[in-house]
Parts: sequence; structure tokens; C-alpha cells
Amino acid sequence: MSLESVPTNHPLFSVDGTSSSLVVRTDMLKELQIIERHPALRQTAYALYSDLLAIHEGRLSP
Repeated sequence: MSLESVPTNHPLFSVDGTSSSLVVRTDMLKELQIIERHPALRQTAYALYSDLLAIHEGRLSP
């Protein structure tokens, strides 16, 4: 991980603070972006719980 500057026309340019984004590039869709803007405590807690459960069940390695 490192901090990297992106140009203003880049899909990740608008992601700030605690927001997160996933950009998927495919042959058919070209580019699909999912953004979660400023998640609240509930979303963050759910993500952490989900990851811990996946690690316990062996679906994700720590």
C-alpha cells in the first residue's frame, strides 16, 4: 500500500475519507464501479464481522 496521486478524470478520484471503491474492467461492460461513500459504524462493524467469520470458516486467510 502506498499513497498515489490520480488524475481528475480517474474513476477513483472522487473517493475520499473512509469511502471505498471497487473498479472492475471487463470486455463486455468495459468498466463497472461500486462506491461506498462514508460508511457508518453499522457497515464497518458488519464488514469486520463478515471477514472474521470467513477467516474462521476457512474461506479467507488472515
